[in-house]
Amino acid sequence: MQITFIKIILFCVLGHFLADFTLQGCLAQMKQKQWWIDTINHYNAEHINELPYGKFRRDWRAALCAHGLYWSLVTFLPVILFTKTTDAALIGIIFVNAVVHSLIDDLKANLHFINLRQDQTAHFIQIALTLLIVYKFFPLT
Repeated sequence: MQITFIKIILFCVLGHFLADFTLQGCLAQMKQKQWWIDTINHYNAEHINELPYGKFRRDWRAALCAHGLYWSLVTFLPVILFTKTTDAALIGIIFVNAVVHSLIDDLKANLHFINLRQDQTAHFIQIALTLLIVYKFFPLT
């Protein structure tokens, strides 16, 4: 199979849907600050305040970052496999996209500043911009 830029775009979009919806698992809840509050409150209701929320108040950030990294790796797997990018460029692409994805998801899941449609539009713009940059600087294999 000859790889073309349009195939890379399609594979990245598929990766996005897989990583953001199908394969997300528990990170869908854990990246939300409110999930941690509700979970601690539920536990404390059964165990008489054994877990202080303060101990876990920032754990949602780790889950949000893990989701962003997972999404970036899955979404841009075609870039990793089918372009002649340098190792430094790959690390940059993955890291920057993980951070951007996490920020966008935080706007939706925790700050409630954007809705799902806006979130998904932002992710598609993110994918398109990344692929345009990759296409400009790195040839296909």
